[in-house]
Amino acid sequence: MCSEVQFIIPQSMRLDFANPRGVIVKGELKAIIDSLEWKSVTCVGDVVSRYCLRSARLPDVIIYDGISKRSKTLESLDDLVKGGFTRVEIDNPPGGLTLTSVETVCRAILASVLSGSRTAIKINGEEDMLALPALACSPNKSLVIYGIPDKGAALVRISNAIRKEAQNRLLRLVPYVSSLK
Repeated sequence: MCSEVQFIIPQSMRLDFANPRGVIVKGELKAIIDSLEWKSVTCVGDVVSRYCLRSARLPDVIIYDGISKRSKTLESLDDLVKGGFTRVEIDNPPGGLTLTSVETVCRAILASVLSGSRTAIKINGEEDMLALPALACSPNKSLVIYGIPDKGAALVRISNAIRKEAQNRLLRLVPYVSSLK
């Protein structure tokens, strides 16, 4: 048995972390994704990723766990991302982040910017918190889209201010060590 440091939101900060950043939209995302020349597009969540895959400008990074609202999704994203995406599978705990998951997201975004590669990151566990490293690692003029159950999708245009806020939030997470099988 080994252990990895994980990071969780302190109870006193949960309300602040729950407030979405960016513009909240419902329904199709195609027009928004196709409207500008984005340096990078990252989609976090199963439903959001499905919508993003319908645009003419494919996302560079999608992060999904195969579950929507705590239920298995009807159509597997594994089948949708076969062409043109490198598939990576990692573990990430519900309500938290591991160093490995943060590094994987940031490396995938960097690779998309430097080489134009596309990455599909399948999460064993939960992907919800991975919007935070996506916001912290994306370059200016990038788009990060993450799902908010029963509300829609948050669309965040990356700027220095957004990236700095996300990096500061990452630094405010509380570390703990848990046993991994």
